[in-house]
Amino acid sequence: MRRQNLHRRRRYHGVWQTASGPCAATVLEALESTPNRLSSIHGTALGGGLELALCCDYRLAAPTAKVPDFGVNLGLLPGAGGTQRLPRLTGLKMAIDMITSGRPLGAGDAQAAGIVDEVSDDDLQQAALDFAGEVLRQGPANA
Repeated sequence: MRRQNLHRRRRYHGVWQTASGPCAATVLEALESTPNRLSSIHGTALGGGLELALCCDYRLAAPTAKVPDFGVNLGLLPGAGGTQRLPRLTGLKMAIDMITSGRPLGAGDAQAAGIVDEVSDDDLQQAALDFAGEVLRQGPANA
């Protein structure tokens, strides 16, 4: 969000808005209220991309994927709920280390930390479809 937009933020119809539309936290909260969210991480999930992945129920990643910092190296504060979502996946100690160090994790380390559910060497889109099909086959409790 550009600096001038920070000054224009306003409350509008019960939704936090910026000059360009709803803020990221509002969008992610709305997305989080839908069932069975799946994200695929191919490349580097930066800032909002990581926040989006964290609000999903399942995360798949390519072997080359990286899950980096929350903007600490740029002096930015995370603002879309990732600081609350990350500790639920990794535990508090790992989350604090990731948020404050700016050190990225590769796909394998992200899987070991609980951020990524599966690392796929195959076509990531097809792997995501297969993963979703498996979740649905497990029955209504997972759907």
